[in-house]
Amino acid sequence: MVALGSRLAVASLAAAIRHPPPRCCSSSQFSFSDTSLETLRKDQREFVEERGWAQFHTSRSLALALMGEVGEVAELLQWRSDDECRAGLPDWSAQEKVRLGEELADVLSYVMRLSDVAEIDLPAAFADKMAKNRDKYPAEKVYGSSAKYTEYRAKARGEAAAERRDQTPPPDEMQAAEQAEEEREGQAAQAAGQREWGVPRNVADAYARAAARVAQQQQAGGQAASVAASEPTTPAAASDDADAPAAGVVEIDAAAWASSVRERARAKAGVDQNGLASDASGDDGAAI
Repeated sequence: MVALGSRLAVASLAAAIRHPPPRCCSSSQFSFSDTSLETLRKDQREFVEERGWAQFHTSRSLALALMGEVGEVAELLQWRSDDECRAGLPDWSAQEKVRLGEELADVLSYVMRLSDVAEIDLPAAFADKMAKNRDKYPAEKVYGSSAKYTEYRAKARGEAAAERRDQTPPPDEMQAAEQAEEEREGQAAQAAGQREWGVPRNVADAYARAAARVAQQQQAGGQAASVAASEPTTPAAASDDADAPAAGVVEIDAAAWASSVRERARAKAGVDQNGLASDASGDDGAAI
């Protein structure tokens, strides 16, 4: 036990040397009395109800009164130097410290009354806030610093960004890596039976069905043209069908019409196909 106590004493001394208490803070073992906040709240509520003051105690009025009491505390410390306000207030008289205690009690009174009226569990809220403050201000990061948590978090983000920049490859290497990744994705998409741009197979099937329908329509049009070409064509019929939509039919009729015109022209001129005079030269032939 003696050895353990010695080790603890040495450890405490070493900790004090590494982290000496600031001048503004007391190293004494000062503590409050054991009176709980719940006991104080009950006494205060009883005091208020005995005097019928609850009707005046709205949350807004209590908050404004609290600000006034905080101002009275600040008034006692105003125009005093840091040395005069160091831990324990050794330079203050007993009467001055009693006055400060009274003003602080007024502040606590309004804080508790406001919590009571607003139905805020003050001890639980205080414990929750302390837990959040421990998360915001890790001792290993903020020890001895008065900076707000946003400052050391911004510093940490800056250091992380600098580390990322150091680890980022040059632009040429990044471009090559991106191209390689795109090629791998394209190969994987093709292997899965999908187009590189991600369209499902059913879209390609729809295009194939549309192309088949167009081919069937073209084939049907060709068969109609063949039937029309096999029928005898007269000039009048060709003239009537000049506006037919099928291109093949128009071409065939035009050729037959041209041959018929040449034959009738020769007959009217009285010459045969070799250009010699014909006995049928007097025949006027059919009107053209």
